[in-house]
Amino acid sequence: NQPVASGRMSPILVGGLTNGMLYKFYVIAENSKGQSEPSEIVSVTPQAIWDQGIEWNGSLPVVRPLYSICKGKDKYITVGDGGLIVTSPTDSMDWCVVEMPGMSNTLYGVTYGNGQYIAVGSSAQIISSTDGTDWTSRKPTNINYNLNAVAYGDGTYVAVGIGGAILSSNNGYNWSKGSVSDEVSYDNHL
Repeated sequence: NQPVASGRMSPILVGGLTNGMLYKFYVIAENSKGQSEPSEIVSVTPQAIWDQGIEWNGSLPVVRPLYSICKGKDKYITVGDGGLIVTSPTDSMDWCVVEMPGMSNTLYGVTYGNGQYIAVGSSAQIISSTDGTDWTSRKPTNINYNLNAVAYGDGTYVAVGIGGAILSSNNGYNWSKGSVSDEVSYDNHL
């Protein structure tokens, strides 16, 4: 299969996907020493919120920047500057700020999978929640780089960050690190 996206920085956006269609991807890393073996295949089905009959007419009760949003079982979660977490029920556009005492790291990414929300951010911050209200720090020890995005697919959470950093977890609690150097290609493996 031909690469559908490649680049030297994360995140890499894959355009031209059709909402509601199943896609399967894998990652191949490449540097001066050659190419890695393909990663495990991750299944993704894009879905736009406007395809679900939701009309955006709410306003957020914040003025700080927000960087990522996800839809979970029964609510939307958006994250941002200074550890900001804002939630809304999926059947409403009433947003409220969730306080996490001691959180000051900016959160850049959030996802939902396997019954829990995972958010990632600066200084390798990882937090998890089963309800979107009560959050627990899952920050790995001996890791201090920024994490820019997180996704869930095929039973695995994957967080990516500065310099090609990659962390993965099958439960959202214990994280293993790896890295990608130089070139990354995403292949649509259908």
